[in-house]
Amino acid sequence: MIPDKISEANPMTNKLNTPILVVILLIAALFSFANLGDRLLWQDEAEIAIVARNISQTKVPSAWDGRNIVSQQSGSEFGDDFVWRWSAWGTHYLTYLGMKIFGETPFGFRSLFALFGVLTVLALYFAASSWTGNKHLALLACALLLLSVPFFLHVRQCRYYPVIAFLGIIAMGFYPKLQNTHAKIVFIISSAVMAYFNEL
Repeated sequence: MIPDKISEANPMTNKLNTPILVVILLIAALFSFANLGDRLLWQDEAEIAIVARNISQTKVPSAWDGRNIVSQQSGSEFGDDFVWRWSAWGTHYLTYLGMKIFGETPFGFRSLFALFGVLTVLALYFAASSWTGNKHLALLACALLLLSVPFFLHVRQCRYYPVIAFLGIIAMGFYPKLQNTHAKIVFIISSAVMAYFNEL
């Protein structure tokens, strides 16, 4: 553990941790949500959105809506019943939930993934604090993540990327404490849910 010498030397800096974290999260939210619905869905996003929309009728991700079939791989993504088998269903259900809350729009499809982008920044703060024992370094890690254009390009899509990032950081944050039963449970659950979103 790296000692938090700055906060020990100057308790006033410790009081600034929460306001600085709030500012970082607000900036992350701005980068994640600003004009989120202005772009049309691209190829893989559109596939996910259409398959997710079909959940309304079929209750499970399906390539067939009664009129159209969704396929980029000549039908290898589904079986004879059109139930989706090409990728894990977590992404489709999260897309469907966003659609039900915010409407059948690009913003609605992407909304909950953008939220996971913001939650990833928050998770990084707690994980980095746990790893280093230094909240100032944790804030620096979060601030550096704000500079990552690829990160925000990925969280602004209805794809599995931000969910995997969030759950991966949660799992890594609890990994060093696996001797603790609570940490072990969180690690197992986050890893299992991650598998439900992983497209590989």
